[in-house]
Amino acid sequence: SYNTNLLVCPLNRGRSTESVRGLKGKENRLFRRLLATYGIVGRSRKGLYDSVFAAISELPDLRVLRRCLIYLSRQNYNNHGQITERLLATLEKGELLFPYQIASVLEIMVQLHPEDHNTISSRVRRFALGSNLQKKMDWLIIQKALETIMTFPYKEEYITKISLHYINHNHPMVRRAAIVILSRAPKKEARKYLRSFTRHPDVGVSRLAQYLDRLCNERDFAPMELANFRRSKLTDISMVCRLPQLYAASATEDIEIAREVDKTLKEMKKLKSSKLQWHQKMIYKRIQWIFAERKAKPDVVAGA
Repeated sequence: SYNTNLLVCPLNRGRSTESVRGLKGKENRLFRRLLATYGIVGRSRKGLYDSVFAAISELPDLRVLRRCLIYLSRQNYNNHGQITERLLATLEKGELLFPYQIASVLEIMVQLHPEDHNTISSRVRRFALGSNLQKKMDWLIIQKALETIMTFPYKEEYITKISLHYINHNHPMVRRAAIVILSRAPKKEARKYLRSFTRHPDVGVSRLAQYLDRLCNERDFAPMELANFRRSKLTDISMVCRLPQLYAASATEDIEIAREVDKTLKEMKKLKSSKLQWHQKMIYKRIQWIFAERKAKPDVVAGA
């Protein structure tokens, strides 16, 4: 086993920024292995956070960047608030120069679960999608920003505006991210636009729209798909990935599909993430009409 004290010693010479900036060859490999070791056990040590954030800002090495971000995502949820704030501050200060660095940071934020999560989507939108930007953001940054906004609290009406704007983007991956985030639009708008985009000229967009539209409308398909979700291992990571499907299905007017969504939400009670608990409440509100139907006419197909 590694002696982690020996591994971390070369990183603690002087200020963390200066010591990390000079990492080359063997020390670079040792640093990555140190992060892998601490990441596996979900632990940290004094000064390591500073070294990690210094490496994110100072080293353009993609291997180091990915290892740092994975290490941060594996920390205890109690530390995710501090980690998210420091990552957002790094983006907003312009410390990252290359698009792949910014996109990697946005991508890992999807896997973070801070307690205070209400303003994160707004800050990401202002940074990556704001209309007053001095320079045009790379398509990869926009794609990852949309994916991040998908997983954090944001008002439904703003979701619709963002989605419809970027569905016309010139890059196919941005268009696909825009159709996925559309699942979080208000129910009637989600049903309307998902159905209309099934005929989109971009095959990638049309297939995603067809899949989400089937979850919303097809009684022969949606319950089976949601049942498959419940049979698989439900973890915070897997549920974050399934949020678009749950939002699309919760926009349904079919009571049988809504009941399957309700069953899936009950499984989410086992999860610890406050971010996912917020989504659980929002999705639950979209299917509340089924409880009135159960008391009145349980076999009637009705909607919100």
